[in-house]
Amino acid sequence: MIITTENGLKFEISKDRRDFNWDELNKKYVKGTVFEGPNKKNPKIEKKEYFIYSSSNPIGHFELGHNKETKGNLGLLFMAINQKYRGQGIGKEIINFAKQEAKKQNETKLYLVTRSHLFKLIKYYETLGFKYEDYYYHLWLKDGQKKPFSTKEEYEKQKKLGNITKFAEFNRYFCDV
Repeated sequence: MIITTENGLKFEISKDRRDFNWDELNKKYVKGTVFEGPNKKNPKIEKKEYFIYSSSNPIGHFELGHNKETKGNLGLLFMAINQKYRGQGIGKEIINFAKQEAKKQNETKLYLVTRSHLFKLIKYYETLGFKYEDYYYHLWLKDGQKKPFSTKEEYEKQKKLGNITKFAEFNRYFCDV
């Protein structure tokens, strides 16, 4: 599918990975992105990957899917766009694409998750109709265990026990489709 942004940039959304090392490219693109994490092996998440190309060059990647903990709503689980292409309307068009996919699936809402400290990005999502719903933590514990989608209570409990080696706080936003 070819999409043109409001300022004339044409890009393609495809399910075809082509011959690019997307894991390596995502490491470059991931700063300041939406991230549902850890979704590669998370049994709670069913996802579809999409790849973004401009003139056959890879410029980004996003994933749409369902997280069983979100009452069946379609989610924009991950979005990474090459910094060179940011600010040109690609993110907005991806969100529009995601809304259309949600409508096709008879969903009433689309959700996304972003890191709590990305204030500029959060404000942008709010201009697109997203409203804050809740937050949760991903916890990494000393015993090597990961606890995604943890509540504040679980975070406080593990913190008090001294079990946390690392954590990330996420905000979840919903919008009507």
